[in-house]
Amino acid sequence: MGGGVLSVMKAYDFQRLEADLPLLKGHSGQVTDFEFSPFNDNLLSTSSEDGTIKLWLIPEEGVTKHITEWDGELKGHQKKVLLIKYHPCAENTLLSTAADNTVRIWDIENQSNSLTYSGLKN
Repeated sequence: MGGGVLSVMKAYDFQRLEADLPLLKGHSGQVTDFEFSPFNDNLLSTSSEDGTIKLWLIPEEGVTKHITEWDGELKGHQKKVLLIKYHPCAENTLLSTAADNTVRIWDIENQSNSLTYSGLKN
């Protein structure tokens, strides 16, 4: 099976969806979660079975063509990332959990792992 893709469209734009929707194409595995930043409406993060988190800056006019270049990447998980969540009060702070039994806190401005909590080992 191919890599994970995601389509982004305006919530109030009610129309028939075409078969050739413009997509975000960056992950080599299926997309497992996505989250918009509470501080920047155009900043979208996606997580994947490939163990990465991609950062996408969505253009003001929306996604009008396939986007294959992401704006940032967070690497560190050894297995698929299951969940991502932005901190509601601390800008540029993202939490992720993965099948490698870790929880990571990310500084997305510097694209670095600030803290890792390792739970039970397999």
